[in-house]
Amino acid sequence: MRRIGTTIFTLTAVLVAAAAVARADAGPVATAFTAGVTPGATPTDIATGPDGNLWFTETAGPGRIGRITPTGQVTEFTAGLTPKAQPTGIVAGPDGALWFTERAAGKIGRIAVDGRIAEFPLPGSQPFGIAAGPDGALYFTDRSDHVGRLTTDGRVAMFDTRNGASPEEIVAGPDGNLWFTEKAGVGRLTPGGAVTEFTAGFAADDKPADIAAGPDGNLWLTNDNSGEILRVTPQGTLSRFSAGLAANAKPAGIVRGADGALWFAENATPAVGRIDTQGRITQFVLPSAVRAWRLAAGPDGALWLTDRALPGGIVRFGSPAAGAGTGGGGSSTPVAKLGRQVVVHPVRGTVRVRRPNGRGFEPLRQGAAIAVGSLVDTRRGAVRLTSALDAAGHIQSGVFSAGLFKVTQGRRGMTDLYLRGGGFARCRAGRARTAVASAARPRRRTVRWLWGRDHSGRFRTHGRDSVATVRGTKWLTADRCDGTLTVVKSGAVSVRDRRTHRVVVVRAGGRHLARRHG
Repeated sequence: MRRIGTTIFTLTAVLVAAAAVARADAGPVATAFTAGVTPGATPTDIATGPDGNLWFTETAGPGRIGRITPTGQVTEFTAGLTPKAQPTGIVAGPDGALWFTERAAGKIGRIAVDGRIAEFPLPGSQPFGIAAGPDGALYFTDRSDHVGRLTTDGRVAMFDTRNGASPEEIVAGPDGNLWFTEKAGVGRLTPGGAVTEFTAGFAADDKPADIAAGPDGNLWLTNDNSGEILRVTPQGTLSRFSAGLAANAKPAGIVRGADGALWFAENATPAVGRIDTQGRITQFVLPSAVRAWRLAAGPDGALWLTDRALPGGIVRFGSPAAGAGTGGGGSSTPVAKLGRQVVVHPVRGTVRVRRPNGRGFEPLRQGAAIAVGSLVDTRRGAVRLTSALDAAGHIQSGVFSAGLFKVTQGRRGMTDLYLRGGGFARCRAGRARTAVASAARPRRRTVRWLWGRDHSGRFRTHGRDSVATVRGTKWLTADRCDGTLTVVKSGAVSVRDRRTHRVVVVRAGGRHLARRHG
């Protein structure tokens, strides 16, 4: 048993598609925990334990069972485990312990929450996936064309599948049966031991990997070979979903999330994905060093992933956790790319985005990574915009609303927002009318505006007649017929007049009008 401190790397996740429907007030954060996990141990499966911690298998080397607390403290257990057993699948059992498969040893293991391990031999078996059944027993897949049932007191029953099926993962289905993946098909096992296999609609090279029970009463599978997400009804009807997935995504683990959608890992790319029950997919890009494999819905509402890349570790993916990081120091490494792309998440109302060279605006329902040069329409909503602050990977974030703007960023980290839209022709018409009666000033009609709020980031808003550089504040930039007005509600803003090049610092409660020439 090892107890080692934890080093944390916090990473801002990036949405690269906007097909999901759930609203997000802030971007999900990926926190990678590596200290305490033996380098090269190959974390494989992960499950939430009855003690409120996450438990995972380490397949490589002598093999280990790991435990990680929601704050990132890792403990590894080996006592009582057969060396080189290759622990693989793991699940919380009905008896308050965790149960796991030992693929190379041909055993099922049980680990109590205090770390004590017991083993149950399965002669001639190659157990892989494992699930808790509705009858209080454990069910497992066997790569040698069987599925099995194990009671908590060690009684074993084995059931045949078709030759060459090589069952992989298994889950308790919404219909009270057990469902498992196999080559070119999916299988169903009743608690009474009746096996039914469904192959209609599957191609010979399909390789369903993981499986989860969805909130819609169907089974959801990852197809490792074709890069698809599959849905199978309890009657065996198959549907395929791939729109929104990269061609080389190779989805692996899948689990039902706290939001009612299905979340899956992408083992060939540094990403996780979300698919709702209508089949709409959103992809979340992780740092390039991460290779997620299996997932678990944690007790804190986040997703917890095993990272099989060297040196390997555990990744928490979700909203920032209160108290996370108490086990050690950390550094921030956002995925937003300096000078190339920013991350936008709707905060309220309707937000739309038009990407460079795009033909029109698309609704932003949950979030997206967008290239610099994109237009963001918040005239009926608000958006949180996160960008890279520097090449070292620090991030900055602000909330912008009530306007249409173009976002750009240079290599020095300053994020520039240019007000767009509005009809200035009305200003010329107004001047023409007033000139007949008198030499009155142009009317003070407001054509376009943008509210912003940030916390010590590097943001600039560009109106027609002035540029506002913020210092951690809430401010308004409004283009009027007679100039650009800057109003500061909190903090301070440096306003540069485009015509005179004069810089004025406007503090909370103040305002400045950069007048329109002529």
